[in-house]
Amino acid sequence: MNAKQMIFVGGAVGMILAFIGEGLFPKFFDRNEPFDFSSESSTPRQSSDSKPLEGSLVVEEGNQLTIETQDDANAEELVDSKASSKTLSPAEPKLILSGKWKESETRNYYQEVYDTSAKYRYIMKQEIFETSSLDSSVSNSVGVRKFVADHLVVKVKEGWDAERVDANIAEFGYEVRKKMKSEGLYLISFPLMTHDSWNKAAETLRGLDFVNSVVPDIYGKAF
Repeated sequence: MNAKQMIFVGGAVGMILAFIGEGLFPKFFDRNEPFDFSSESSTPRQSSDSKPLEGSLVVEEGNQLTIETQDDANAEELVDSKASSKTLSPAEPKLILSGKWKESETRNYYQEVYDTSAKYRYIMKQEIFETSSLDSSVSNSVGVRKFVADHLVVKVKEGWDAERVDANIAEFGYEVRKKMKSEGLYLISFPLMTHDSWNKAAETLRGLDFVNSVVPDIYGKAF
C-alpha cells in the first residue's frame, strides 16, 4: 500500500467515526431497532409516543387504524335511548273525582272522572243503576258508559251561529269548544269542578230555548 492509498483509507475511517459521533450513521445499522426493508407493510407502525385518547377505542379496519372516542359511543347510546323512549307505554288514567247522581226515582248513576293525560283529558265512567218500581231498596246495574267529562255535544236551532251561542252561554262559564261539520252542532265545554259537573251542565243547556238536544261525547277506548 503506497502513501496515497493509506491517506484515502485513513480519510474514509475518519468520516465514518465522525458520522457515528454526530448520530448520522444509517438506522439500519442500529441493532436495537431493526429497519423494515419491505416497501409496503401490512400492519401500520405506531410510535411508542403515540397513545389513543383516554377512554377511546382503537379499531383496526384493513390497513387503517381508526379511533372511536367516548363521545362517539355516548352519541350512539343517546340515539338508542331516544328510540326506546318512543315505545314507552302511556301513563295509566288517574281517578280524580267520584260520586253518585240521582236522575230520577228509578235511575241513579255512580260516576268516576279520570285524568288520562290524552287529547280529551278528562273522561267520565258512568255506571247506571235502575231501581225496581215495586221495591225501591233494590238497584240493579244495567250498564256502563264512558264519555268526555268536560264537554257536551249540543244541537242548536236554525239561525244560531257559534258567536251567538257563545254569547248566550258565557254567563254560565261555558264556551263553544268546536263547531262540528253538521249544521248547528257544537261541542260546548264547561268547568270541571265536581263529579257531577257534567250532569249539571247538561241540565242547564237542556233548559235553554235555543237548544234542541244535548248528548254526551262518547269515549270508545278502554281503560
